[in-house]
Amino acid sequence: MRRLSLIILPTALLVLLVACTSKQTGQMVDALSKVPFVDRTEKEINDWFDNTTIIDDKPMTSGTAINGEPTILLINKGPGLTVKGISYSGVLCITQRNTLPGGQQAKYAARLGIKVLNNPNLFECGEIELVSCDGDPMAANVTFLDSRPLVVLEQKFRDSANNWLKNDIVKTLKSTTNKNGFADPANAQPRNPAKVRGHFYSVTEDKGPPPTRSIGFFAE
Repeated sequence: MRRLSLIILPTALLVLLVACTSKQTGQMVDALSKVPFVDRTEKEINDWFDNTTIIDDKPMTSGTAINGEPTILLINKGPGLTVKGISYSGVLCITQRNTLPGGQQAKYAARLGIKVLNNPNLFECGEIELVSCDGDPMAANVTFLDSRPLVVLEQKFRDSANNWLKNDIVKTLKSTTNKNGFADPANAQPRNPAKVRGHFYSVTEDKGPPPTRSIGFFAE
């Protein structure tokens, strides 16, 4: 399987596996392989967001602004995992740069966590903080604030994240043909479709080279 370092089995389960016969162990491994699971690398997330717009500056500039595409980074360690006092196992950093008349750059950015839901919707956007989060010192979210309050910008990021979660992550988790993460998906049995609730998600980093960060989701 592609990135099953995301699966962390409890110690009790590992002890149980050691005590099992080879047949029992095989049955348990097979059952785990059917658990609803999906993962995405940063590149895959960025590819999904291609040709989309979160913050549209064209109406604010008589159509002369050039809207950039969102760039998504995954945060898996450090203080960036806390958003508005809530700690998350992984955080998305979303940045969009627009070019305004005269060549001025407008930077919009947000850090957001993902909320695990105890219902069939599985996952949704959690807390959001509008702040520069890509390592660039340029200030963020400062253009047109008089006519476009921060709460409006925040909602646009929330809507965009929820759109990705619903139409990519949750859709895949609920699919009856989900073979995500298998090394040989052509010969793998589909995972069970998620029906009950989200379970957890995590961001991991493969040191590479090159380093690759991924986000994985489990559901029931």
